[in-house]
Amino acid sequence: MRGSDRASQMVADRLTRTHVDYFYLRRFLRARTYDLERATVMWLNHVAWLKEFQVNTILQDFYFAERDEFVSAYPQARCMPQCVRHACD
Repeated sequence: MRGSDRASQMVADRLTRTHVDYFYLRRFLRARTYDLERATVMWLNHVAWLKEFQVNTILQDFYFAERDEFVSAYPQARCMPQCVRHACD
């Protein structure tokens, strides 16, 4: 059994992401020289960090309070969401 297979079995009960595959878990194993215990601790710390800083929902939850000041300083930013290659001019 490969290390990533064992890792995926070990963390299956703590799974919080909808898409964790072989390559995703392999990154953590490679970062810890295929030491399964250290890679598992690293992965659990990663999952805790994702929850703490709400990384997976930042696009829905983010509020840009300084937007008006930003647009007044950088007027070209007003068209950014609609533009492709800055072709609004």
